[in-house]
Amino acid sequence: MDALLRYFGAMIPLTVIAIPVGLLGWRALAAWRRRRRPARLALWTAGADVAIVLVTALALALVLMPVAGARGSLLHLVPGTDVGNALGDHGSLWQVAGNLLLLAPLGALLPMRIPPLRSLGRVTLGAMTASMTVETVQYLIQAGRVTSTDDILLNTMGAAAGATLSRRWWRAAIPVIPQQLRRTVADLATSPVGIRRVPMGGEPSGSGVFRGELVLTVDQLMGGQGSRAAGRTATGAGAVSRASHVVSTSGS
Repeated sequence: MDALLRYFGAMIPLTVIAIPVGLLGWRALAAWRRRRRPARLALWTAGADVAIVLVTALALALVLMPVAGARGSLLHLVPGTDVGNALGDHGSLWQVAGNLLLLAPLGALLPMRIPPLRSLGRVTLGAMTASMTVETVQYLIQAGRVTSTDDILLNTMGAAAGATLSRRWWRAAIPVIPQQLRRTVADLATSPVGIRRVPMGGEPSGSGVFRGELVLTVDQLMGGQGSRAAGRTATGAGAVSRASHVVSTSGS
């Protein structure tokens, strides 16, 4: 317990403050996003984004906070030095566990929110780059901590493990609409002519009977904005029948 408090004791008050602030931020962000997204999707994306911000802030505070009473930073470039010390008689596994867990939440959450990171290799490379940057800053500011090759390796392994555990949810948890489809839907929602008539099979082109599935697709993707755009175009003799998915008009 003494070793745990020595390594992470300064994070206890910060975490106690950060958790309620994060919960309030989650609720506010979810409420704002519900205006344009389904409630469940808004709640999930807001939670993931707030968690990413909180974990990043706490991780930076942990690794950059100066150690009281320490005189300068140490440099351990030989791989295995810190792990060997931790496994020794006077060592502690808390530091190894902390380095493994430091970037694991970010490795799990970031691919869900950033599609270009949906690759285990990219997550690993990004975690290694971030860890190397932090370790370099640690040494330059002389925070009294150990700048170690083992820290970089353990941080990277933790991020890769987190990404591996969350990989099955990268695409399923938060559906991403392709960019071209998003542009098409946006154009339909803002265009003065939101529906293109498509004659149904077996009907002459001038019969005025056409399919209305496109309206339903826009509704599903844009939370009702498509129906409002379609409503602006269904004027005069035209009418949209949602029950039968068929739109019938007279005199066209």
